[in-house]
Amino acid sequence: MSDRVVRSEFATTDPEVALQTLRQAYGELRMARIGDPARFEFRLRSGSTTTLSADFIRYTIGCQLRQDPVDYVMGVSVLRGGIEYASGGETVALGVGDTALYRIGPETTGITDGLDVAVLRLPFGYVAQVAATRTGIDPADFRFDAMCPVSPAMSRHWHNVSALAHREMHVSDSVLASPLVHAQISELVAVASLTAFPNTTMTVSYLPGGGRVAPAVIRRAMAYIDEHANQPLTTGQVAEAAGIGIRALQHGFARHVGTTPSAYLRRVRLERAHLELQAADATRGATVAAIARRWGFSKPSRFTEAYREAYGVPPSHTLRT
Repeated sequence: MSDRVVRSEFATTDPEVALQTLRQAYGELRMARIGDPARFEFRLRSGSTTTLSADFIRYTIGCQLRQDPVDYVMGVSVLRGGIEYASGGETVALGVGDTALYRIGPETTGITDGLDVAVLRLPFGYVAQVAATRTGIDPADFRFDAMCPVSPAMSRHWHNVSALAHREMHVSDSVLASPLVHAQISELVAVASLTAFPNTTMTVSYLPGGGRVAPAVIRRAMAYIDEHANQPLTTGQVAEAAGIGIRALQHGFARHVGTTPSAYLRRVRLERAHLELQAADATRGATVAAIARRWGFSKPSRFTEAYREAYGVPPSHTLRT
């Protein structure tokens, strides 16, 4: 089943209507206009799936805003104009190309002369689970510590990931229609937030290893991956199925398989795509891109590269023969 993208677009020149629309999207929000309403233009273009929301907002006059605390991860990228945010004792001034992450918990205030802004939102619990999978941190101990990115390079990284997510959210033939690709892009955004913005995974100095893991446990994990490779899978799900923790799973795969659980999953999906290409008929409309997407490969060029490395020929050759 595909992961449906829900899209909407709204525009108005009435500031009060714009405020009500923003409240429906973001919760309790208070705004005081400091610009001329005669030149006001508002636009909201939204797209959302089960784990990811991408919004474009245009607000053309000056205003002061006060946002109630949010309980989700929300990153912003300024495309035009600028805004100054204050939250939890921290103040940031953003111009074109700058990015920031709303603090979770404290109220946020802002002041702007008008701007275009791209917004990405994910459930906090989802990001905490991705952090746990990657670092072994207890999700209960995970938090973001500041609004500003850790470096200009990481700010650009978040900006670029945001642009990718927005593009896929709003094109008619989006790769997000594939559940496997949707899971990958959602994780890409979550990981980008973990690498771009200060958080507790950056201060974990030591996490214990997985200890000794019996080969039979890893075989059980591999069997689970083999059986569920056509579904969105997380390392946490595989670890739970094997009856061990995430760190132990990663340690066991490195010791007994010589790779990571994620790399093994990619290998299995590449094999399944290979089998499907062998059985498919190009004269009946089968395409490399469609088969690649079905098995979680969103970029045909990368799929072709991985396929050629594994099988010695491009996937188009297998489809034709």
